[in-house]
Amino acid sequence: VESMDLVFRIQTGDIQNENKKINGVKVKDIPNYIAGKALFVNPTGIPDGSALYGIVANSKSVAIGGFGGSANEEGDGEDLTINDVTISGLRLNVNEIPVLYFDKCYDATSTDNTIQSGPFGYVFDL
Repeated sequence: VESMDLVFRIQTGDIQNENKKINGVKVKDIPNYIAGKALFVNPTGIPDGSALYGIVANSKSVAIGGFGGSANEEGDGEDLTINDVTISGLRLNVNEIPVLYFDKCYDATSTDNTIQSGPFGYVFDL
């Protein structure tokens, strides 16, 4: 948690730069910051995922899963108007990774491939 907190504070400007001292030690020299930066900071600044959208209109909750995969009730996602919008300069760094599935661990005859994913729809990067 300290690693993530230090990185977050640098990225958001709460700590102005890595040379600031905390308890007499420069942030850039704190082992937890070094580890956190390697894990949480995207040095290219380009999103790394499988898709990038200029606008995502989702009727309910977070926009994960397949299109049309959310259960909708009357009133969800209705009355959306978008006028005079220009979207440009979108860039994406696609990083394909293998996924985990354990169907055959539970049933050797299974032909299913149920991908293991986290609560926000991401797959685990091995």
